[in-house]
Amino acid sequence: MQDSTDQGRRAWMTRTALALAGGTAGALLGGCAGMIGPRTVSLSSEELARVIGSRFPYRNRYLQTIEVAVSAPRLRMLPQSNRIGTELQLTASELLLNRGWRGTFGLSHGLRFERSDASVRVTELRVDRLDVSGVPSAMESQLGRIAVPLAEQLLHDFPVYRFRPEQLRGLQGLRFVPAGIAVTHSGVSITLEPQPVL
Repeated sequence: MQDSTDQGRRAWMTRTALALAGGTAGALLGGCAGMIGPRTVSLSSEELARVIGSRFPYRNRYLQTIEVAVSAPRLRMLPQSNRIGTELQLTASELLLNRGWRGTFGLSHGLRFERSDASVRVTELRVDRLDVSGVPSAMESQLGRIAVPLAEQLLHDFPVYRFRPEQLRGLQGLRFVPAGIAVTHSGVSITLEPQPVL
């Protein structure tokens, strides 16, 4: 009877010790995350301009009769709205009558983190301005119809940055995950916060 009692006591002590050890390990990981603190990855406006500029020049045909070409993107950081503005040179040609016009095409967008491939991508894309001087009213209406599809083809979900694995790797038992993306006057600042790997 004594042996059975001792065995039960030892089993209970073993379970308790393991539970305490697990709790201690979790507390240590949480403590490490708090001690390490966040990291910041900064992208300059020049870096963003190079990446987005790689998408251009772009040319496509719409409504069977209009050919549109866009090029020379110029970026503006909009920290007050946490967005990025992009102004493009636009050329529109009416193929049937062999006429053409030049103007500007203004877009803006935010940025989001895509966990599946650890990328930062364009989101909430918006057409802010389409200004083509001297264009007939009928042609102006047609250009207005294709403005949104054109913007979507240009930059919808476009990746502006991909994290390297080592940028998201912390100490044993920790990883870094994006916690915020802020547009600044000089570029973009991405905050990475440590989290325990469960």
